[in-house]
This record gives sequence, C-alpha cells and structure tokens, in this order.
Amino acid sequence: QAAAPRHALALVLQLQGSLQEAHDELAQAVEADPTDRAARTLLGRLLYDLERDTEARAVLEPLVEADPSDRVTAWQLLTVLMRIADVDAVLALCEPWLLEQPDEPYVLACRAWAIEMQGRVDEAAAIYRSLIERGERACDSWHRLARLHEPLDAEAIARLAEDTDLDDGQRSVASFALGEAHKKDGRYDEAFAAFAQGNALMGIHHDREQHRVLVERTLELASPGLLQRLAAQGDPDEAPIFIVGMPRSGTSLVEQILGAHSGVQQLGERSNIAELARDMSGRVGRSEEHTS
Repeated sequence: QAAAPRHALALVLQLQGSLQEAHDELAQAVEADPTDRAARTLLGRLLYDLERDTEARAVLEPLVEADPSDRVTAWQLLTVLMRIADVDAVLALCEPWLLEQPDEPYVLACRAWAIEMQGRVDEAAAIYRSLIERGERACDSWHRLARLHEPLDAEAIARLAEDTDLDDGQRSVASFALGEAHKKDGRYDEAFAAFAQGNALMGIHHDREQHRVLVERTLELASPGLLQRLAAQGDPDEAPIFIVGMPRSGTSLVEQILGAHSGVQQLGERSNIAELARDMSGRVGRSEEHTS
C-alpha cells in the first residue's frame, strides 16, 4: 500500500491508544517513503511513548541535524534526551535554540534541568524562578525548586493546584510541590492531603496487596547470594553515590545529610534504579521459567 494511507491510519491508531499498531503502520509508511519527515517525527514520538528511547533518538536526531529549524522535531528530541538523562546532548540542543529564541519556556526549562544535573543549582533555580515570574511552566518550576530544597511560596502553589483551568497533569505537579512546601513548614497533615491530591489527579491509587507482593519479590531477588555474584561487576568509580532502600526507610534523610557537605550535590530521586529493578525482575523471572 502507499505510504500516505498508512500514515493516516497510524494517526488514528495513536489517537485510539493502540501505540504498537500505530508504530507498525508508521514504520511501513517510513520504509515506503523515507523522505516523509512528518511520518518519521511521529515514529520517533511513538517510540518514545513505547519507552524505546534509544530507537526514538536514532530516528529523531538525524532529522534535527538535517534541519535544525524544525522545532517540532527538535522539541520531541529534547523530550527523549531528557528522559535518558543525556545532559550534554540536551545542552547542545538548547544553546543554539535559545540564541534565536531566548525566552522559549520549554527550552529554558530543559536547560535549567540540564545545568541542575551538572550541579549548577543556583543558576538552575534562577531560571525556574524567572519562569514562575513570567507565568510560564510555573507548576513544573515550583516542583523543581521543591526538589532542590529551595524556598517555596505555599500560597502561590496552592492557587495553581486548585486552578481548574489547568489540566490534571499540571495540577498534580503543583500538588506535589505544595506537599513539599507544607512538609518544609512542618504542616504534615496538609502535606499528606496535597500529596494524596496529586496522586488522585494522576489516577494513582495505592494497592496494599500489590505493594506487599512487590516488597516480598524484591527481598527474594536481592538475596545475599545475588549481591555476592554481582560484587565484581559495575563501575569502580566512587564519585556517584546511589542511595537505595525501601520506602520510608530514611533514604531522603541520608541524601539531605550528605547534601549538606559542600563537596556533594544532591540530584533528588531518580527513576533509573526503579526501572533497572523492574527490568532485572523480569529477566530473573523469565530465567526461572526457562529453568523450571
């Protein structure tokens, strides 16, 4: 079939939430017409939605290199680069963009995130505050400031969390920032309520039984024998310090204690370890199935 009908069908499937089917149709459309930039950009977006970030980058990066003025594709590439935490690549994409559009809110926020990851916290915080003053990406910016343990304006954040003109995603982020603000002030009941609202807006509901199974599975996998077998693997560099532990076990306190040292930069909670744990759990489970 021709590429155009497949491209159109992929758009419909994407809207329906059938991401894998949309990807399959679009991959064939791109194969039929490799010059279709719009189809290739959408393919990169679908790969991102399917959490196939390396493939998404491989699709999007050549498009941006061929036409740096294509802001739609560059925007999508930035999103991919941030999720895989390639700080240098994010900065390399942001800098020339900001020379042409110095006030572009999303690109400024991406740059702030990147320099925050480099430990340039004061510069990052200044950008987040400038975005808040302009009324741009305020929810995200307050949340980032909260992660950096910067001073927060609980009243301003509360107005955002209750603003029904914002979508649920933005209000959820504002609610989490509000929870952090209340927690810093020792208002723990209000903090809990704000965090609960943030979860509810995201459609997250705690399942005690599912959590119990997760904890038991984690304890089963992280056995002394497994840790001994893995002791010789990994990177010997002692510079990055990974703090891991069960929920409410004191990991945040340990991070804050270490972060009080002038030679240590806190980076907040990262999703990478949880993603690695899920991947390891799946691979170990598959291995057990094959050997049973």
